[in-house]
Amino acid sequence: MSGTARRLSRMVGAGTMVLASTMPVRALAQGPAALSGTIVDGVAGTPVAEAMVLLTALDPSVGDRPARRATGCDGAYRFTGLHYGRYALAVERVGYRSANLEVTLARHARVVLSVVLEPVPFPLDAMAPGRAAVRGPSLISSWSHGSPAAGLDGRAQAVRFRQLASLSTDVRQLSHEDLRETNTLAEHDILRAFQRAPGVGTLDEYSADLWTRGASAGQTRVFFDGVPVVGGLHALGVLSGLNSDVLGIATFQPGVSAASVQGAGAGVVSVESRSWMDGESATIGVSPVSARASATGRLSDDIGWTLGLRRSYVDVLSALVADVVPANGIPYAFGDVTGRLDARVGSGSRFEGSFFWQDDRVFGDVPGFAYGNHGAWGSIVARASFVTSFGGAVVRSTIGTSSFDASVLAVPTGGAERSPLHPATENRYRTLVAESRIDAAGGWSAGILAARERHAYNGPGIDLARLLSPAEFLRRGIAELAPIIVDIERSRLLATNEMTRLAAWGERRMRLTDGIDVEGGLRVEAGDRVAGSGVRFAPRLRARYRAPGSPIAVSAAYGRAWQYSQSVARTDVLRPGLRASEVLVQADAETPALRADLVTIGAEAWAGSTWLVGVTGWLRESAGVLLPEPTPGVIDAPRLPVAASGHARGVELSVRKLEGRIRGFANYTRSWSRHRIGAREFDASEDRRHMANVGVVADVMPALMLGATLRAQSGAPYTRITLIDSDCTTSSLCQSPPPVLIGTPGGQRAPAWGSLDFMSEWTHAFDEWSISVYGQLRNATNRANATTYHSSCLCVSGEAARNADLRDRFDRGMPRLPILGLRARF
Repeated sequence: MSGTARRLSRMVGAGTMVLASTMPVRALAQGPAALSGTIVDGVAGTPVAEAMVLLTALDPSVGDRPARRATGCDGAYRFTGLHYGRYALAVERVGYRSANLEVTLARHARVVLSVVLEPVPFPLDAMAPGRAAVRGPSLISSWSHGSPAAGLDGRAQAVRFRQLASLSTDVRQLSHEDLRETNTLAEHDILRAFQRAPGVGTLDEYSADLWTRGASAGQTRVFFDGVPVVGGLHALGVLSGLNSDVLGIATFQPGVSAASVQGAGAGVVSVESRSWMDGESATIGVSPVSARASATGRLSDDIGWTLGLRRSYVDVLSALVADVVPANGIPYAFGDVTGRLDARVGSGSRFEGSFFWQDDRVFGDVPGFAYGNHGAWGSIVARASFVTSFGGAVVRSTIGTSSFDASVLAVPTGGAERSPLHPATENRYRTLVAESRIDAAGGWSAGILAARERHAYNGPGIDLARLLSPAEFLRRGIAELAPIIVDIERSRLLATNEMTRLAAWGERRMRLTDGIDVEGGLRVEAGDRVAGSGVRFAPRLRARYRAPGSPIAVSAAYGRAWQYSQSVARTDVLRPGLRASEVLVQADAETPALRADLVTIGAEAWAGSTWLVGVTGWLRESAGVLLPEPTPGVIDAPRLPVAASGHARGVELSVRKLEGRIRGFANYTRSWSRHRIGAREFDASEDRRHMANVGVVADVMPALMLGATLRAQSGAPYTRITLIDSDCTTSSLCQSPPPVLIGTPGGQRAPAWGSLDFMSEWTHAFDEWSISVYGQLRNATNRANATTYHSSCLCVSGEAARNADLRDRFDRGMPRLPILGLRARF
């Protein structure tokens, strides 16, 4: 038996519990044997619907033609008319570990055999040794609209599992194949893959942030194994810090989430680390931006581990080349480490521990681009969970911690003192979370949570660093712009916020009829006083209707969410779209929490076995949205954030072809997003009226995949920030900084943005491993994509300022960029 087969057999034996009872029954005068039973969820204690049960005779005299049954809503299966003899019974269901056992049927026997399946997440990176790719777990068979059907592959199965697990039709989950085919920048990037989902916008091609349904990136919260992540981005926001090689499942909920989820104003991204029980493997890879390696193994039959490493290498290569060819190195590097440890404790308990560490550093000057600063920023997340089951219920107790630190130092440059590009900044965030939840039979779950958050910031209080681009320095010179930098340095913001939160929640999912499922929940939150609210209630209600045998599912949901920390201003290091950190403001006695009420209604329909069509309409009303004070006029003092209300609505259309030689996706979103402060109403800066994504890939031969993706968005609103310049006839006129004016909020709109990207991937599989070479061509048409607003300049000249020239300046988007990378798996 091979090592892989031994591992699989041990996993099946350890992960599957079988409750079998063979009851002596009265032999009938005539009549063959029968086998029946129920498939049960080992965690929730509920019946497992649409499980595939396969019965195969082991005695040649009986025959070898297998019989299949798909369980119904009650989880029951039944085989009748069986001959006596030995049979192999196999039970499989996406999201559960397989069960395999042998049963002997006596003549005329009636055997009742119930099987309890252990739930496991659908693996994000399902890769088997010796194969190029496995699209999901290996299944005995597939089903279509509740009936057995052969020929479906793992990705369609995963989507059907997601449809059963979540009542909302707008939930998205990523598989390994999704990551490959969405053609993300340079590497498999979780956040950039979700940017292809309907309703998700972004600043530009440089940003990995998610503008979910017209809301700022700070209103989409990211959770790693249930613990919130602050920061979590590399390369000043260009790449996600989450290493997809060691993630087991990634889910994006842009609408109403479960009551157990901590609040977010617009959306939740939940990623879970991969357990060794999902399969042992190892990967290495090299992309233009980093080198990575990951491995999964075990210390014993009950203890296993997962570890992933990633680091950029441009700084190392540039230093090596500098020894041979005179050149300046690139003093920037990033890295991350992700790990997990799982241990079974006794027969019904287990320990889970995981961590995520991410770090970025700038440790020198980049000629013509940045100087005068050293900086480091990064995130750390760690959690430990103990899971135990008793009496048909499962209890999970978790303690977790999350931190973010950003430190930008001003240092002398070139042997002489001169003003740095960015003011000195210190930004620190800490949170400690303790949570316990119970999942009981009958679809009930409940939990309690305690969280302590602290944020301290010491840095610029006016967001003028965005005006100080390298191009601006080259055009006007450091001597003229130095006074502006001095003013920024003087206008510092010192802030420290602390908050303790307590929460309790409960929810229940139940089936009203064969076609209607309903999930209701309530989350109650209290703790330190928050402006405008005492005890805060967050009800949730989701429902789905799907007629038996119908390919169409219709869902509707309402939910309220509270979010207690918001980012209100960037503290840029190099350019507007690239930032090391953001100013976080926490709710307190003077500052309200963000409250969002969301309503969604949607439908999904299967066209055949591999085409999925969807439509979703949504509405979000928000209060307590923190924005920089937008009153037009001269910026002459720090502007504190003010609370606004928000209104967003939209409709999303999507179609996906999940399997086959040619696969693809297309979606279109029409949306509106506006803010109101007092009597002033204006378009939100995250408003994208039109968004479209199209992608297609084709297996042109067994080892070669080609594809292309197109992303297009209408321009986002922006507020003019204007520098007033003049013809300086004497040096004294240039000694004081020029006035800076802020215009009508959201009064202008940037040009549209779009990018056509091509991809290819060649894979060769060996006996126990595979190697892939991939290439990309970003922005193949070389569009300027100058849509990220930078600043405006008003040049005044002539007597009595008769001549004036107002110019808006935009940063250029990503140029045409070829990319080549390598991956190996074994």
